[in-house]
Amino acid sequence: MGVALGLIGSRSSYSADGVKGNTLAVEVINAKGGFLGKYPIKLRIRDTQTKPEVGVKEAKDLIMSTYFSYKTLADKGFLQVEK
Repeated sequence: MGVALGLIGSRSSYSADGVKGNTLAVEVINAKGGFLGKYPIKLRIRDTQTKPEVGVKEAKDLIMSTYFSYKTLADKGFLQVEK
């Protein structure tokens, strides 16, 4: 699971709850065995530095890593992909 938050910069104090909430969600899911009860989730937190241009770069990076994760799941038959 990936999230892009401003960990440093002028508004970084607003991101602390986001980090805590996402971390808790991953811990709860993984305590139940992970995704589908079988696959542990890894949390990826990216720092946007509260700068829009950095946020765009980090979001694109997370999207690409998510795309490849979904592709891997689809290739293994865990996801049905519409053509």
